[in-house]
Amino acid sequence: MDWFRNKSRSLGVALVIGSLSVATLPGFVAAGSDAITFNLVIGSSCIHGRSAGNAQLNLIWKDAAGHRKAKTSVPSSSTGFWSYCSNDGDLVRIGDRVRVGDGTMSRLFVVPVLSLVIDRVDDNFKGRGPAGDYVRLYCEYVNGFEPCVLSWKLKVSSQGKWSFNPPNWFDVVGWQSMGVRWKSATGDFVWLSQHGPYVDVAIGSPVVRGATRANAIATVVLRRAGSNDVVATAVTRADPDGDFTAKFRNANGQKVKVRVGDRITSDVAPDEDWIMPNVTGDADASSDTVTGTCPENSFFVRAESGSEGDFTWPEDDGTFQLDFQFDQGDVLRVSCFLAERGDWVGRRIVAQ
Repeated sequence: MDWFRNKSRSLGVALVIGSLSVATLPGFVAAGSDAITFNLVIGSSCIHGRSAGNAQLNLIWKDAAGHRKAKTSVPSSSTGFWSYCSNDGDLVRIGDRVRVGDGTMSRLFVVPVLSLVIDRVDDNFKGRGPAGDYVRLYCEYVNGFEPCVLSWKLKVSSQGKWSFNPPNWFDVVGWQSMGVRWKSATGDFVWLSQHGPYVDVAIGSPVVRGATRANAIATVVLRRAGSNDVVATAVTRADPDGDFTAKFRNANGQKVKVRVGDRITSDVAPDEDWIMPNVTGDADASSDTVTGTCPENSFFVRAESGSEGDFTWPEDDGTFQLDFQFDQGDVLRVSCFLAERGDWVGRRIVAQ
């Protein structure tokens, strides 16, 4: 996950809780007893919950097939909060079974089916959840980064499906971040966060980034300007949040860089079919400034180099200036956000 995405997510509703305590989760209500409860994020390496205060808890975490992910002892705080994070790459998945006991009581929790699909073409949201229950859909941020505080309580059908058509004034676009939460009758929470489908490519770079459905295969096709011949494809599996990174490669496995005028198509969304516009950029290491121009329909622009970066809004003529620290020879990626679809277009530049 890149610098700008980390920065932008910290501005919105904090449903992705890698660095947050359970107490900060939206809608979290402290239990009124010493009952063991669970608070999990699908795709996270951490699991959290509540229990009696100052307790030493036994925790066993298995996947849906019964394979053990963790067996350990974790303490609870004086107020009953407990947390465990895997250092072995294990992630919370649907069907996982987590048992926690404090010597007096023990409770098994099975992660229920919970999913979210963001449809930028038909302007709606849908997914799955425990049949007959309710889920809450959260707008985490829109327009790429703008914080959003809207949420909607939605009924899950007897077939385990839910859907929502937002008001006409609410645009559904790519890279938009949405979250869904399920709360059990006993006070457990399960969360899921996802980006709207999008593609992010840059002139002079073979790297492709984007989002599709969680754990789905994403294919992005590059056709050369003027001929419409397929010169490269990027194929990879998205992570549990739906995000992916890949590289354009030709039939021989060689990397292929994007050029102005190339045609980009992808299966992440039906309307993912567009011509690569021009983006200009220059990075001056002596003044730590990045200048350039974005396409006319760009909403804002970002630039990044490793862990450093900045973003701003282009002027009416598309020009921009960004200020952050980088060195001569550093490779930067300048990207412009196309608000109509929610895709990113940019350019790879080397600092002078």
